[in-house]
Amino acid sequence: MRESSIVCRSAGDESHKANGKASNGGADTGSPKDGEIITCRVSDIEPQPIDWLWEGRLARGKLTLIAGDPGLGKSQIGIDLHARLSSTAYWPDGTSRAPIANSIILSAEDAASDTLRPGLEAADADLQRVWILDAVRTKDGKRSVTLQQGPRTTWQQAQRDRRRGNHRSDHELHGKNR
Repeated sequence: MRESSIVCRSAGDESHKANGKASNGGADTGSPKDGEIITCRVSDIEPQPIDWLWEGRLARGKLTLIAGDPGLGKSQIGIDLHARLSSTAYWPDGTSRAPIANSIILSAEDAASDTLRPGLEAADADLQRVWILDAVRTKDGKRSVTLQQGPRTTWQQAQRDRRRGNHRSDHELHGKNR
């Protein structure tokens, strides 16, 4: 995934002013403030192609959410996708094989031990290539991951840690069996 080279600006940024007035209606807000909104002019953004894992359906490096009411098969779909990516199986439409890839699961409903792992095993996943995002380390220990506490940031950090080899599971750190 390529990072964008576009520079976004806050409303009070001098370089974001037009005709001597700030683009926020004329008020110069001075130095940036915590929680201040940052904008990007769409005309300044260079379009980039999407790198597809499964053409038109699943993009590399993007967060993919499967949402819906309980009992509709969200977990089954997710497990199937993770298994295909870990083992280069054909996509369900038969057009091509999935590229070999590592993946991270964030599940709000299913336990790893009684649902996710057994499902992945049944789908012939390479379990060495599938990770479960369990918690976020804090200065006070750890906290559960919630959608309100920034899943995208957590996801990006988990990807960076995986690439750098910095990941340590709770099991590795504390000798716990899960």
